[in-house]
Amino acid sequence: MNVPALLNRLGFPDTRNRKRLVVIAVVDSLGTGMFLPLTVVYFVTVAHMGISEVGLALSIGAVIALLGGPQTGTLIDRYGPGKIAVLSCTLRGLGFAAYMGVDAVWQLVIVSAIVRWADNAFWPANSAMVIALCGREQRARWYTLGRTVRSIGLGVGAALSGVLVAYGSSGARVVVLANAATFFIVTAILATWREAFTTATATEPAKPGAETTKQTGMRALLADRAFLLVVLANTLFAVTTLSLAVLLPLYAESRTPEDHWLPGVLFALNSAFLIIGQPFMVRYIERTGEVRVMHTASLFWALSFAAFLGASTLDSFALIAAFFVAVALFSTAELIHAPTGVIIVTNLAKPSLLGRYLSMNQMSWSVANVITPAMLTALFSIDDRLPWSILIIFCAASSTLLLAASGPVAERKAAAADPSLAKA
Repeated sequence: MNVPALLNRLGFPDTRNRKRLVVIAVVDSLGTGMFLPLTVVYFVTVAHMGISEVGLALSIGAVIALLGGPQTGTLIDRYGPGKIAVLSCTLRGLGFAAYMGVDAVWQLVIVSAIVRWADNAFWPANSAMVIALCGREQRARWYTLGRTVRSIGLGVGAALSGVLVAYGSSGARVVVLANAATFFIVTAILATWREAFTTATATEPAKPGAETTKQTGMRALLADRAFLLVVLANTLFAVTTLSLAVLLPLYAESRTPEDHWLPGVLFALNSAFLIIGQPFMVRYIERTGEVRVMHTASLFWALSFAAFLGASTLDSFALIAAFFVAVALFSTAELIHAPTGVIIVTNLAKPSLLGRYLSMNQMSWSVANVITPAMLTALFSIDDRLPWSILIIFCAASSTLLLAASGPVAERKAAAADPSLAKA
């Protein structure tokens, strides 16, 4: 068996003439991974701002960026995903370069809002660009590969960041500049890739009366009951996905405070699952309907949270074993959910409104990023078992929402595969 055939059987996409997409994912995630551990620390140690001030400024910036989310989809549909991806990377590069001069709360609010909006804009633009460049049949493979590469890049970037920050504030500044440089590199890759603009063209060219079209488009989204149900389900799933990073260190400290090594090892296990398992999960996703895959992910997450909850009744070796089982179940759910949630949205979207659909779905992650830490830590402060119980309820609610949307999802998927059905 030749190498391309083997890679195909393993679930990798056809990368011929599309290797730039892989390079973009590597460079983007590497820079992000370098800065992510320093998000708060940098402004405290280098800009000499208070922790509470930094947290408040970043939260306000995130909310401002969230308010601009609906317009992102309009831009993608009007000008094309390639151009918006370039705009996003350029703004992120400029934003991180501007972080070097930030020394006041109001400055951090403005710059972080721009960076967060650009970050939120990149993912729907990238998803739409993958479809335009690689075809709908390759979606699961490309989205999965992107997730795998991102996991590796974030890990390597975090490791490099750890080395650089050992040199103090000068090392932290190098990290920020390096992250800015990675975004400019991605901008250059996209800007010189003609096919990203000629293939991934705008679906709604700018024209007189475009404002009316935009209003019609947004009304179409808000009137799409199945899509709104999926977005609500994806918002709950986003909370469950983010829950591990928030709760695991707190819960481990609460239940087994002497085992300081445990959270780090469990996060490493989670990363290993995501990196090694992603390609092999593609075949399962391709063989199974997306809604069924999402139900399966919901079940695995619920079992994971039940295992964490059950760990509260255990001690010693049994408690640690329960933590490992819970993380393995969580990682399995995360593996199959990551690409599938986006694929369902693209199945529901009309081609002329794809950017709007993807951007609205991206808001589910933006909302979850804003509310999850505060919500889960507040529940944890009441009782360390309470967040797991609430998350199990979220899983049940997500499955219920998806069940209600399953009919239209199946119909539109069939119509996308056979356009004649859409006319029938």
